[in-house]
Amino acid sequence: MSRLATLGFCGCFPVIGPATVYVTLGQVACDNLALNDMLGFVESFSGDYYCTQCYATRDSIKTGFVEECFEMRTAAEYDKDVSGLQDDKDGKRPLHVRGVKRNCELNRLDGFHVTENFTVDIMHTLLEGVVPLEIGCVLHSLVAEKHYFTIDELNRKVTTFWDAIDV
Repeated sequence: MSRLATLGFCGCFPVIGPATVYVTLGQVACDNLALNDMLGFVESFSGDYYCTQCYATRDSIKTGFVEECFEMRTAAEYDKDVSGLQDDKDGKRPLHVRGVKRNCELNRLDGFHVTENFTVDIMHTLLEGVVPLEIGCVLHSLVAEKHYFTIDELNRKVTTFWDAIDV
């Protein structure tokens, strides 16, 4: 990647003709588990500090709903966390420091740092995480608290909706 950024590659391209193309890394996007592993963060999402963008804990996630509620990761804090991974006086190395397991080699690329990788995994974060949880909360409120309709009415409407769709 470093050579592609500094030396580029030459070719003859449609429309522009002969040219040298330079390449750099902007963002890394993939599955949350793979992303955390690739960027050097813990892969367990049930503990503290699993977020690649902030220092969220299990407790803070329950009450914080906007970015301002969380301490965002910075390159300087990341470097402190990486330096904390050294063996202590007893020769023991911590498994991670605030979610950081190791330095990411991609940080050596000009213009890229893991703390500025803001791409998230929409499928797992939203479609398998936040959205079903929120829909459940809304439906619980509408059925059990506000009594706008019953669960039987909801189930009938859902069944009717899916029966009407030709698949």
